[in-house]
Amino acid sequence: MDFNNLVFPAPSATYTPFTLDKLIWIPRTRFFSMKNLVKSIDKFENFQNRSGQLSNRESTSKDNHTYIPCHYQSFEESSKNIIIYFHGNAEDIGSASAFTKRVAFGLKADILAVEYPGYGVYEGQASAKAILEDAEIVFDFLTAEVGINPENIIIFGRSIGSGPATHLAAYRNPGALVLMSPYTSIRSVVKDMTGILVSNLVAERFSNIDEIEKAECPCFFIHGKKDKVISWEHSKDLFVKCKAPTAIHLSETMSHNTFKLGHDVVNPIKKFLKQLGFKYGKKKIEFPDYVLKVPLKKYQPKVKTFSSRIADNFVSES
Repeated sequence: MDFNNLVFPAPSATYTPFTLDKLIWIPRTRFFSMKNLVKSIDKFENFQNRSGQLSNRESTSKDNHTYIPCHYQSFEESSKNIIIYFHGNAEDIGSASAFTKRVAFGLKADILAVEYPGYGVYEGQASAKAILEDAEIVFDFLTAEVGINPENIIIFGRSIGSGPATHLAAYRNPGALVLMSPYTSIRSVVKDMTGILVSNLVAERFSNIDEIEKAECPCFFIHGKKDKVISWEHSKDLFVKCKAPTAIHLSETMSHNTFKLGHDVVNPIKKFLKQLGFKYGKKKIEFPDYVLKVPLKKYQPKVKTFSSRIADNFVSES
């Protein structure tokens, strides 16, 4: 069984294409660079069948008018570093904007929050496959199109967002990976909540415990010991499995949704990056014009589904 709607219970959208400033519309298109091709050549099944030259972009969707909405917030002094942020399950990039703004300011880095299909204004249905593809597309867009050095990219995943974040650390080479309240896998979280019999009915998604072994970049884990949604033991298991330089911060008072942003999140990350010798610098990031325009497609607010009504009743993860 799949239970896809229960795994991704998109809440009601908190924004429209015209109410959230600095939306970036990244085409759902493959952006190629040689480094990324070499790193994940096994993920391009038809690569060897291609003739000689590759076009710079290759559509991954039959619909060439599909875009990934992302929310960009720049550090007010401009930074050469950028954080790709993957949000929690009971929020969208609109409701996460207050959190991402404070993280950007605290870490002195720009931040790009990525939306999931079916969340916010992103049309379609969320699935692990689509979210992982989008994660790769956004990373490759920043490196191949915008010209950002991978070592200046920090991947930050929170809760459900630890899945695509860990995937990028495994198949790309960012400067660092930060996971907040991560899980070893979706099935393992279900097992903790309901037992092994029910968990066996849920299709496995986001096996972070396997992907973390492939990560070569420095990795940092943040978890609260009072977390009743995802036990801190998940972070401990990921920390043990990680082969890259790694550190872990366990807060005695932090839960899944309640924490002190400075004390529990920003300051520990800053300390970790400082230990790595992570360099800060000023550089204005320039996006190509084609991602700054709202796609010329009539916006239709999504009808509430049963799962979205359930999500609306949960405490926001923002």
